[in-house]
Order: sequence, then C-alpha cells, then structure tokens
Amino acid sequence: AQALDHLTVGDGTQVWRNARLEGRFYTVAGRVDESHESTEVHEGRSRDSLFSAEKPWPLPTRESCMFYHTIDLPEGEVIEGQWDFRGRFDQYIGHYPLQGKTVLDVGTASGFLAFSAEKAGAVVTAVDAHDAREIREIQWQHAPFHRDRAKWLRDHDAPFLKLKQSFWYAWHKLGSNVEVLYTPLDSFPFWDRQFDVVMAGAMIEHLSDPVTAIGNMARLAKEALLLPFTPVDETDAQLMKT
Repeated sequence: AQALDHLTVGDGTQVWRNARLEGRFYTVAGRVDESHESTEVHEGRSRDSLFSAEKPWPLPTRESCMFYHTIDLPEGEVIEGQWDFRGRFDQYIGHYPLQGKTVLDVGTASGFLAFSAEKAGAVVTAVDAHDAREIREIQWQHAPFHRDRAKWLRDHDAPFLKLKQSFWYAWHKLGSNVEVLYTPLDSFPFWDRQFDVVMAGAMIEHLSDPVTAIGNMARLAKEALLLPFTPVDETDAQLMKT
C-alpha cells in the first residue's frame, strides 16, 4: 500500500495526498472479499443498490426539514441551522482549490459543503447513510447507542429523515446538480470509483472507528482527503469516558 503523505493546512484542516490504498483485503458484514466480485457486499444490499445515484426526491416542505448548517437560498431565503459557515467555506477546507475537480462530500447532512463545493466549480457527489442503522457513533459512557440501540434508532430515524429532507429542499431551491448516494462508510472498499478530492467535515470526531473510516475514504481520493473540523473547546472535563 502507498503510505499516506500527511499535510496540515488552514485552520484545523488535514490533508492526505496520494492516498489510494492498493492490494488490501476488506471484511464487511463478516465476509472477506478479495476480488470485489461479490454481488452482496453489505448487510444484504447489492453493489448496485449501494452505489447507484439516488433519484431526486420531490421538493419537501420547509417544515419537514431540519438544517444542520445555516444556508442562503435564492429570493432572499435564509434558513438557520446549528452551524454557520457562510462566507468561510474556503477557509474551512484550508483554501484547497476545487475548480474543475470531482469532489466527494461524505456525511453531507443538509448539503452545505457539497453545495459550496459545487459553487466553487467542482463536480460534486454527496454521500450519507441510508438510515440511522448505518451510523457508527463513538462509545460515550451511558450512550443509548450502546445501551439501548432500539431506542436510539427510534429516536434518530425521524430526525435523520428530516436532515435528508433539508438536503433535497436546498438542492431544489439552488437548482443543484449534486449527485447523491445513500451508502455506509463500510461499503467504500467495494466502490470502484475515485474522486479528485474527498472531504468529510466535522465527522471523524463522532465515529467509533475513525481510523478505518479514514482508510475507507482515502482509497477513493486521487489527490487529497480533506478532514476539516471546528475548534474543540479547551476543558478539564473528561468528555470521553469508557
């Protein structure tokens, strides 16, 4: 395998260059696939269902959406989200040039990074989980994700659908051409496709196995893997307890 050449640029953005990984074996859903020729590659889902672009959803109502990022839409519509990076996208990705490149946005949520990359001149594909069952969260002490997974799924399925609705709301309003796939990170080793740039904004710190996730994303990147994140507040508290 090629070694990852690590570079840190901008404010907290980390880049891996020449990051394609070759000649590896991957285990998915308890199976080892050496040839990548199997048709069932992840929890009963076929390769076609995992890697086929989503047919555009109809325009949802604004009330049915939950926006992760604040976003400006045509005709003066402004929708507030939990995070506001407006006017700072270029800084957020470490000023990495995207004009004319193919970009994969992993964990797209409401799509702010995908739409910003498209505005910067990239041809963008956005990926998110199909549903809450495909999310692998970090192992916080007392977390319902580990103590009562059924309850966690019930609590997260509805908000996750609202998050996906928010993407399609913005997609329609912006007249976007961003391609969308709903497939888990675990499926990436079986994806016979690459992009100039792969980016995953403020996502790695939430995952239970960030190292494997980075490897899965790196093999899809021809040129760079961008992992921008927001500053972490300094605190003496033990935030991750085992």
